[in-house]
Amino acid sequence: MIKRNINPFYICFFLSNILFYRDFDEVQTQGAIFNNIDFTSFKHIDILLEELVKPEFMRLDDSTKERVMHSLYYMNISNNKKYISFVLDSFDLLDFSDVAVDYFLKKMWEIFFDGIQLNLLQEDFNVSYRILNDNNINYILQNESKDMSEVLDDVYEKILNI
Repeated sequence: MIKRNINPFYICFFLSNILFYRDFDEVQTQGAIFNNIDFTSFKHIDILLEELVKPEFMRLDDSTKERVMHSLYYMNISNNKKYISFVLDSFDLLDFSDVAVDYFLKKMWEIFFDGIQLNLLQEDFNVSYRILNDNNINYILQNESKDMSEVLDDVYEKILNI
């Protein structure tokens, strides 16, 4: 059987994208937008996933999406403490509760891979912890996305309208 190559950084990338927007908000508005986000609120997490995470996932090529899928799947079935801690450390930077982390990961699967059923075991994966050398995984490229201020304005409006 072919082993799938996975890496926790494929999941951390999406959290780093949220952190990137948080830092941008801090510089531009002294945190006016992100100070209103409750990282324990499922509704707020849904908005972050739809507005900040999903667009980044959609721009990835198919092979990178597959690596994200396998990495996320492994996170949900594994008891590999080192792998899990890599991902959880990224959530700590955003003050997610344990329940919110679980929700975020499950909702991420639902949004990206709804309807896909995998029947793989932990031994079906090769785990790597090396920094990714994947040209698809990088910070937002301005020419591929809406203006960052527009994106944050959309997030803020949705948060306020809950």
